[in-house]
Amino acid sequence: MYRKFKGNAFVRLLGTWQEHDARTGGPKLIGGLAYYLVPPNSLSDIYNNPTHFFIYMFFITASCAAFSKLWLEISGRSPEDLVKQLKEGKMYLADRKEDAMIGVLKKKIPVAAIVGGIMIGLLSISSDLLGAIGGGTGILLVVNIIYGYVEVYQNEYKGQKNKNNRAIDW
Repeated sequence: MYRKFKGNAFVRLLGTWQEHDARTGGPKLIGGLAYYLVPPNSLSDIYNNPTHFFIYMFFITASCAAFSKLWLEISGRSPEDLVKQLKEGKMYLADRKEDAMIGVLKKKIPVAAIVGGIMIGLLSISSDLLGAIGGGTGILLVVNIIYGYVEVYQNEYKGQKNKNNRAIDW
């Protein structure tokens, strides 16, 4: 869009590019909203333009925190769902009734989800800055997918007996 509509203010707001970058040989993103939402290329870029880094860091950590909170509600891990699961398993918090348990969990679980989302965002940012292969977000996706396969494997073979007639334990 930038090549065709350079004069359009909305397109320039989304992003502006330098036509030829001597280092890469192609166009280089130098401004606009897109510039602030991609990681800095190097540590010297952070030093030269700290605003870019802090806006990028805020965007990534806030997005991860928001998605963690949203996932908490969507996935059935809300405090109400957890109390229901605990009740079905005949488990309770010590000296608490059901309503009190919901109150306690409503204070603790969302905070834990948000802090966990922020930590994942910081992990992604640090691996982007260190130049990890595939970038931070790619690494997080790969680890999450592998962990999902491990969970499926555990669930499928749970309770199966090995050669010594013992349960397989992870």
